[in-house]
Amino acid sequence: MTFTSIVSFGLFLALWAVRIDARRTTVNVTVLDTDPSISYLPAISKTSGSFRRSPIEREPWKIGSYPNKPGTRNSSFHYYIHRSSDTGSEAREIRFHFKGSAVWVYGAPLDQLGGYPLAPQEICYENLICSKIDISAIYKNVEKQSTPLLWSMDNLDTSIYHHVVLRMVDDSKAEDRVVMSLSRIEYTVPQESIKPHAFTSIQSPSLAIRADHPSIRYRPSKKCLNRGWFFGCRKRHIPWKLVKSMTLVGQGGKHLRTQEFAFMQGLTTTGSRSRKRIVRASFAFKGSAVYLYGAPRSRITFPHVDQEICLDGSCESLDAYQTYLNLDMTRLESNSSWRVSASQNPSVALTPLDPEDRSVLLWFAEGLKPTKKHALVYKAVKPNPELVVEKGMNLDHIIYTPHVADNVP
Repeated sequence: MTFTSIVSFGLFLALWAVRIDARRTTVNVTVLDTDPSISYLPAISKTSGSFRRSPIEREPWKIGSYPNKPGTRNSSFHYYIHRSSDTGSEAREIRFHFKGSAVWVYGAPLDQLGGYPLAPQEICYENLICSKIDISAIYKNVEKQSTPLLWSMDNLDTSIYHHVVLRMVDDSKAEDRVVMSLSRIEYTVPQESIKPHAFTSIQSPSLAIRADHPSIRYRPSKKCLNRGWFFGCRKRHIPWKLVKSMTLVGQGGKHLRTQEFAFMQGLTTTGSRSRKRIVRASFAFKGSAVYLYGAPRSRITFPHVDQEICLDGSCESLDAYQTYLNLDMTRLESNSSWRVSASQNPSVALTPLDPEDRSVLLWFAEGLKPTKKHALVYKAVKPNPELVVEKGMNLDHIIYTPHVADNVP
């Protein structure tokens, strides 16, 4: 083979690769404001106290939500109202990283921001390229009910992670209280990198494991936060608790009665930076599919902590807030005989009448190797989240499609 033929063959391969890349279909991935992959700083802000009053701690980033047109999903947004009395010099910013060829950052609608003046802002890419955002002009050119595009960038390398920071800029001319917000972030990726994640129905045959079943392990254990005299404990943190409630159920749509149901509730706490103190539940199984259900929406009493699901060591974010904000009827349980507490043993399948009282499918995985022993871990993202208000996570039951040779654990 001559040198000329080698060069010609190389050019042919290069052109063919370009043609394949040009035909590659891309899709937009939407990351909503409540996704745990987005970081909001600071987690806690202090307001300077007056005479004889100590500084007041608060969580500056709030979550707002509003209904859209009938038949469409509700929307949420994060917003930060900065006060001139806030102490400290911490950064007031939103951080996000992604792999994709283009990115768009959207703010919340103007009519949802309470009439506060818009804070001066800038956006930084890789902490190298920072540009100020003409926030007033951006909001002026869109309707008050629309989410404005704050910033975008394209022609990015899809093989590496890109880091974006939306930051509030200090301005001596700013009002006493100003606001910044985030509605969602969108980025473009090749279609083949997106895993199909549409839920249709639970594979059969399947086994259901109640939250209080001993095969599910809950960590961490109880811990004393404030010891008293003579080795006593004044304040104790109990991460996981079994919560029971009475629910109206039906039997074949004819007979009505109440039934006691139960789920496990995990609560976060501050005071330890050890990853062993992460609130988590783990379950091992052999099967081709697994489905994790959370408590009914009507039983949620604590704000959702940032959560993630790990299967065989591979972890992904779990946006519990959005799941509960927009209940998908196809993801609600239709048979809850497994959801009763351990003290109950019903002979018939009972289903709560109100959809608000039915457990919610939080996450699932299908197409697993049925003969392999899989490790499922449902946990909070951070071991020591900075909190003013205690936050929680919950587990109602787990369903999995077992290997045919296995029995109920």
